[in-house]
Amino acid sequence: MRAALGFSTQWSPDRAVSEAWDGVRHAWAQNDSGAPSAVIALATAAWGGSALTEMAERVAAEGWGEPAVMGASVEALEVGGAWWANEPAVALLALTGVEAHSFRADEIRGQERSVAAEWGAGFPGKGPGAGDLMIVAADGLSVATDSLLTGLSESLPWLPAIGFGATEPSGGPALLWCDDEVVETGCAGLLLRSGQAPTVDVVHPGTALCEPIPITRSRGAWIYGLGGRPALEVLAQYQGSPPDGPQSVWVGLLDPDSSDAAADPEKWVIRSLAGLDAANSAFCVPAGAVETGMDLVFLKPGAFSRSRPEEATSSGTNAGSSGHGEVCQLSLTHWPGAGGTPRPRIAPSITQTGALRLGASAAYQWSRRAGQTEPPLLHTHSSVVASLRG
Repeated sequence: MRAALGFSTQWSPDRAVSEAWDGVRHAWAQNDSGAPSAVIALATAAWGGSALTEMAERVAAEGWGEPAVMGASVEALEVGGAWWANEPAVALLALTGVEAHSFRADEIRGQERSVAAEWGAGFPGKGPGAGDLMIVAADGLSVATDSLLTGLSESLPWLPAIGFGATEPSGGPALLWCDDEVVETGCAGLLLRSGQAPTVDVVHPGTALCEPIPITRSRGAWIYGLGGRPALEVLAQYQGSPPDGPQSVWVGLLDPDSSDAAADPEKWVIRSLAGLDAANSAFCVPAGAVETGMDLVFLKPGAFSRSRPEEATSSGTNAGSSGHGEVCQLSLTHWPGAGGTPRPRIAPSITQTGALRLGASAAYQWSRRAGQTEPPLLHTHSSVVASLRG
């Protein structure tokens, strides 16, 4: 397998797609890699709906061969260690030497589990470790992601998968496309089959401030008791004095089977505080139903500190240029800000291990290992990093 990355910040959709494809061609010119078999196309939502629709058509038209294409609008792109968020930008991650199948599902609200069952019937399995990876992009506003993930766990438990929610900052529908056609309020994805099993990691940001504390009283998303003490009393130990506000501390919710803060990263999620109830000494965590008996960890917000992907000092890829490699990484994260610059991270285009890297900020992201039967967790603060190799 070989991967190439083309990137552009041209303001014209036609010119941007052409420049990004030129970057891919330049990257492969030295080793005669042939036509791409798969393309992951990501564009910032700053383009606007009509330009993104035009771009979806141009990505397939400007390329060569007949690659399987999936595309999505994202909040921000990370290329060469820099972020592009509130301006047009497009990145094409092209792969050759892999077997690729594109798939789509339009207007699936209320039918997510049955759609996943159809995918399961259409994707004959080769078993864990066969080099398969499913990538799914969904309209985060119109698709019931929990139902979709439940269906995937039921119908394709053998298949490792990653996914993300694509949406526009204005709150409008996300733009998704499969090959050269726009997907209406649904999902688009790729099934990739390469020579080696992919590696999928969940990367949590922040620094743990305490050992896991059991939740002793809760209702819905509200936590009233921690370790037998009032929840706000415990929270106050880890906030500044006076308190720095609800964003000064994050909350990590651990799987009941986890025994420490360094547990399997896929078993816990990080959330910001969503509300305080001083009268009842409680706080709210937007993570669905919080269960009494779960463990909780308070974290100091900050850079990624656990299961960190390899870093490098390479200057990376500039607009219009390219990079290539025999290993590639797709990093899915979430930028919670609005109207500003996404948080900086050390994420060069070429890592120390030679992996070609593309990052994207999504509404949410998730991952699932081969053989995992329970639905994966939705991450909003943490990153999902998939590494593909031939």
